[in-house]
Amino acid sequence: MSGFQTANGQQQMILPVKKENAAIKGLRVIGYTFLSLFLVLVITGCICAVALTIYSMQFAENSYYVDLEDIDMSFSSFVYAYDKDGKAVQLKQLNTDENRVWVDIEDIPQHTLDAVVATEDKRFYEHEGVDWYRTVGVTMEMFISNGTEGGSTITQQLVRNITKDTDVNIGRKLREIFRALAVERKYTKHTILEAYLNQIPFGGITYGIGSAAQHYFGKEVKDLTVAESAMLAGIIRSPSNFNPYASLENARERELYTLGEMRSQGYLSSDEYDEAKAEKIHFARPLRNTEKYFGYSDDERYNEYYGLQDGATEEAGNEDLYFEKEKEANIPYKHSGEKASQSWYTDAAIQQIVVQLSEQRGIAESAARELLYKGGYSIYLNVDLDMQDKLEKAAADPYMFLRWVPETYKDINHDLLQAGFLVMDYHGNVKAVIGGIGEKPGDNIFNRATQSVRAVGSTMKPIAVYGPAIDTNRITYSTYIHDTAGTISDGYGGRTPWPQNYEKNYGTGAYQPAWWAVQKSCNTIAVRTLSMVGLQVSYEYLRDRLGITTLDPVNDMAYSPLALGALSRGMKLIELAGAYQIYGNGGMYYAPSLYSK
Repeated sequence: MSGFQTANGQQQMILPVKKENAAIKGLRVIGYTFLSLFLVLVITGCICAVALTIYSMQFAENSYYVDLEDIDMSFSSFVYAYDKDGKAVQLKQLNTDENRVWVDIEDIPQHTLDAVVATEDKRFYEHEGVDWYRTVGVTMEMFISNGTEGGSTITQQLVRNITKDTDVNIGRKLREIFRALAVERKYTKHTILEAYLNQIPFGGITYGIGSAAQHYFGKEVKDLTVAESAMLAGIIRSPSNFNPYASLENARERELYTLGEMRSQGYLSSDEYDEAKAEKIHFARPLRNTEKYFGYSDDERYNEYYGLQDGATEEAGNEDLYFEKEKEANIPYKHSGEKASQSWYTDAAIQQIVVQLSEQRGIAESAARELLYKGGYSIYLNVDLDMQDKLEKAAADPYMFLRWVPETYKDINHDLLQAGFLVMDYHGNVKAVIGGIGEKPGDNIFNRATQSVRAVGSTMKPIAVYGPAIDTNRITYSTYIHDTAGTISDGYGGRTPWPQNYEKNYGTGAYQPAWWAVQKSCNTIAVRTLSMVGLQVSYEYLRDRLGITTLDPVNDMAYSPLALGALSRGMKLIELAGAYQIYGNGGMYYAPSLYSK
């Protein structure tokens, strides 16, 4: 109702009550719901953005900074050792076997630079290390059509080639991005392009534009034509597939693609494009099918160069004779009796330095080895030269471990008993290394003393059981421990005694001192002592205090591996020797080292 009403002498107006429409009420509920969902999405997005930012910043902080001067270094490194008089003696000179000729960017024709930029990174002069347009496009293409085409810029490729960081995961991509951004902040575009063109592989051992010009065309970079430059630029994407010596058809296709990109991006006029397209490129090596792709007859040197006889035809199976020879030349090194130029010790020292340099710089081991071999380092080893020499001579006899060998047995080509041997002082300095028995077949080969992982058996007891037991004051050397087995499940619902001693018994039943248990290598007392220490304490003692790197956190967290040495993967000899040094130097542990500086 409505109207005026008098109450206590005052007039009041009474308004009608309006009922809310059900449709409006429903819309309001829907609106509130969507608003709530929107706010949830905004908050979630903010949380994800913050997490992604933190994740990315961690990569930015931990990304190894790339110094372009590293690739400009091509100095030999030298390995030294001290003789008995304390004089440094040179043992080895290290250098790489890459075919690389440095070319300053001033000596590279502009059309060669244009060809590479047009093919590999058309926005090179515009971006700051990362082409975000291309990166987003490639990412979307990957999710939509499962494409695999790369979106890396020239700067990113340069970073990847220097660091050899090629893992296929988001972590590697983030590292690459931050490194590329950092490189662009420090260096000019011309410096980056110069480094890229001198670093990039062009197939086989050919690295850099200087070597590529000689390898494919027999000329210097300054003399490259537009067409030749386009062909070299086309090789970069996949040197093994697009180089003319592997496939003239693929090389020609990539050349035309590059010329087309140069024209569309304004580096070539239509007339220049037509002229380059029609050029009859000649190669340093004679090739077949040149008439089909370049309009001139096959080089008459072909048969002589590749060893084909008159009358040889493709039907006769001779067409790939050269390529088969090249494949044979590229087979990884085989142990075929080649004389070694360095000792087992030098092998091991180089490998240790490579691993540590890789970890220190955050780069792949292959990149660390390359850096070591061409970085101008002076390396000083801890080797005792006299001791190493005596051991090398003794180990060269393949029958040194056999007391008697039939004469007929020596005439058979067979595998003999193998072994590794290592001597270390009480400060972790490795004095001598033998990585195998018999004549050493080459350099930088598998070393059984430092790389092989083998079962350790009862040598485990002092370092995994009695060491931590004494260190944590569970026992002393004279503590009496019950010499009797416990029990374990027999798999049928019952219990069976375990462990058994070497003498096939389950203990004497008496209490024996700890020193006696060590001397007798008593399994029963070792297990009982480990039960006092605890599996976790023993495992962490080996891993954190004694530097054992081969432990399995799941399968080795048990009595049989820790008390009796039945490790799932075994242990390296160098780490086992390193662990035992604590018993001769007052309990101090020093990481085994083959070099001093």
